[in-house]
Amino acid sequence: SAHMSKKDEKPASQCPALKQFNEFQAKIKGRDKVCKAIQYGARAIKYYLLQADKSSKWGKRFENLANTAGTARKYFRLAKTLEEYEQVLELLAHPKSDSIDQYLNLIHRVSFMWYWFFDNVNFGVR
Repeated sequence: SAHMSKKDEKPASQCPALKQFNEFQAKIKGRDKVCKAIQYGARAIKYYLLQADKSSKWGKRFENLANTAGTARKYFRLAKTLEEYEQVLELLAHPKSDSIDQYLNLIHRVSFMWYWFFDNVNFGVR
């Protein structure tokens, strides 16, 4: 109803859709790690092959693989801002007795939230 008391409202950190989305994001973290291993492995092989022969067809293929894996990793990170946002809401909903720790955690989470936001904007304009 329009006249809910403050006591009846759920804290924003208990938003079911945001929570479910972030749980899904947590499941794909492993995929990011696999892509990272492929990206860095392909980059190392590319370096080795192109050092031996600057026009190596396989060196260029591994370079393309490293670039493609890097792009895939950026897709996995698109919604990291929402993950950090949920953690900020959680910190605000459950204040700690140690206010310095609380402030440092908030600064940390808000900083990462903005980092991921601008990382996504940078990726979007490319």
